[in-house]
Amino acid sequence: MFGNSGSNPEFTHSTRISLTSSTDLLINNHDFSNLSPNSVFNKNINDITKSNYYTIESFNNSTTHDSVNDMLLVHINAVSLTSNYDSIFDTLAELKHKPSIICVSETRFDDSKISQQLDSTRAPGFNLIFNNSSTSAGGTAIYINEQIKFIERTDIKFNFPNCEACFVEISCENEKQNHIIGALYRHPNHNARLFTSYLRDFLEVFTTKNIKLTLMGDINIDLNKSNLASNEYVNTLHSVGFSTIINQPTRIFHYVNSNNVSCSTLDHIITNSSSCFNKTGILIADISDHLPVFGTLSLTNPHINPLKNIMRRRFTEKKKPKFLDCLENKLTTLDINTHPNHAIDNLLAKVKESIDTVFPLENFTKDQSLLALNPWMSVDVLQARKIRDKLNMKWLKSGRIENSPEHIAFKKYRNKVTKMKRIAKKTTLQKGCEDAKGDSDKLWKVAKKAMNVKPKPNTTPDFLITKNEFGDDVMVQDEPKIANEMNRQLSETGAKLALQLEPTEKLFTDYLQFPNPNKDRLILHPITEAEVSLLIQDLDIGKSVGIDEISPKIVKWSAPLLVPVLTNIFNKCLVSGIYPDSLKIARVIPIFKGGDKNDTSSYRPISILTQINRVFEKLLRDRLYDFFKDKLYKKQFGFRPKNSTEHPVLDLKENIFENCSKKQISCILFLDLKKAFDSVSHKILLSKMEYYGVQGVALKLFRSYLSNRKQRTCIGSIISDLQLRHYRMGGTSR
Repeated sequence: MFGNSGSNPEFTHSTRISLTSSTDLLINNHDFSNLSPNSVFNKNINDITKSNYYTIESFNNSTTHDSVNDMLLVHINAVSLTSNYDSIFDTLAELKHKPSIICVSETRFDDSKISQQLDSTRAPGFNLIFNNSSTSAGGTAIYINEQIKFIERTDIKFNFPNCEACFVEISCENEKQNHIIGALYRHPNHNARLFTSYLRDFLEVFTTKNIKLTLMGDINIDLNKSNLASNEYVNTLHSVGFSTIINQPTRIFHYVNSNNVSCSTLDHIITNSSSCFNKTGILIADISDHLPVFGTLSLTNPHINPLKNIMRRRFTEKKKPKFLDCLENKLTTLDINTHPNHAIDNLLAKVKESIDTVFPLENFTKDQSLLALNPWMSVDVLQARKIRDKLNMKWLKSGRIENSPEHIAFKKYRNKVTKMKRIAKKTTLQKGCEDAKGDSDKLWKVAKKAMNVKPKPNTTPDFLITKNEFGDDVMVQDEPKIANEMNRQLSETGAKLALQLEPTEKLFTDYLQFPNPNKDRLILHPITEAEVSLLIQDLDIGKSVGIDEISPKIVKWSAPLLVPVLTNIFNKCLVSGIYPDSLKIARVIPIFKGGDKNDTSSYRPISILTQINRVFEKLLRDRLYDFFKDKLYKKQFGFRPKNSTEHPVLDLKENIFENCSKKQISCILFLDLKKAFDSVSHKILLSKMEYYGVQGVALKLFRSYLSNRKQRTCIGSIISDLQLRHYRMGGTSR
């Protein structure tokens, strides 16, 4: 916390960077010899950590980073985070030592589009905090690796005008060793001396309380110049025990039609713990007009969230023949001449035994710090980027003189890389559209990738409130108990909501004709192997597995063996009117909608059933729809083939136009029924199905389908106990 005291840090005083002759050096002496500080800055620099320049390749080859205590901190002036997000994270994804914390200045978020821009700039495996600017420029953000335990320090305010800052506190086993990281941006063309005075008072609090602080940002005070502003700035840092540890220019360029070279050190890393940094430097990256700066910070036993151990199976084509042989052997002992419940359970057991034998669970460690390259970043593009960065380094060593041979070579190759990326991205998106083949869900995923819209990380509750046996509120915090409690609450939602419905004077039977004009009866024709085979081949291998953990890929692989067995079992269900219980168990994933994350009503439950159930449901749906399609209201657009949301809109539009032509006023009432499907009375539904011709064994089958449905709720890796799902069974008024 801000008020906690800690051990006295060791302060290493760096000498003010004074570059009265740097311009002459750049123009007259192009040999930068690895751009060490001594070759650019004057010889008065103390022996502090050298901040050399690195291409991605030289950074990766320079050192190994094996200690979990070594955290790579990176600062980037993005000059619009939304515009340069891909460039930033594609660059960082190539680093062998993945960044722990990424500070960004000049995010330039637009308040009117902040939600959309945040969605497009979320990085997988990172938490994001930010402080937006009231102007069109500025703004800061910090990405923190999910493995790192931290506290967002909203209580730390940097309230100087025309500045934005945000802070996090990195947690260590010894609280006194905690380290605060801040991202700071100071807008240019404002009084630097007043800023320095405020900065002194701000930093002095940390020095007085022995709190470790590292500030990273574009301060817009050029340490490459010896003037009153830069002198006061550096002297002020020294006076309160802080130092700057980037001692090389972060912007170097040659003015057009001039012999003057601009060599600016605007991007700073300010710390009162410089001895904790074992490496600093500047990355050669074509992101913005500022180069990224970095430092590796060694902390004493930081709190690290352990890498998630995930048990997975490798379903490889190489093992497919072995799996099919194993399954075929096991199916020889399968007894399907029994109750449908037993028959389907025995079949699923044989499939799972074969999976366990050939594709055993393996322990995978999910490295949350791993930044993934975009799918269009091919090997050719990556190789071209390496060449581009080397040419950029060569131009940098030449003083970044515009239209010099080095500049022309770099610019030509940079344009080539940009074109390669554009073509690769277009090709990848085109392939995605072709693979979608009219599937709207897949097409939307491709469109979101093209628009850089990233999925929001799912939120899970820290606790839930329930009632004890005395009716008092009790807080549940244990993860398995949270999963069980949420499962219970979700399973009862529909039934509880139905109880709140007010009874009406009308009965549902008042809307039915008597005597019943419906003479047709639903006949469940036998299921053929061709039908089952076709539906299995149509399964989407990208769909999630149900509670039986049998993937669509396995079902499709096993189709030649499963089709005759499933056809036999499904026909037994049609004859007996029994829907197997194991096909009615749902795996429920609660998706956070917004609001209070510790309130079950803030989650939308997504029920995932087994692949075998999908096949059987579609077989019954086809038979039921063929029977009812001529009896449905002509303006029932939902859940009907060759109908979409456009049809009711067009119908409404025509109705409004017709009324306008008759000089009549149109009034529209839109209704949204909360938990509509969960609150439907099964008793009334079955009664109406019987009225319209679903009778005998067919009605028994659908009654079996609607009864004894169960679910398990999954929150992360925690799976709840089995819970009976409660529906509105009675009622005669609706």
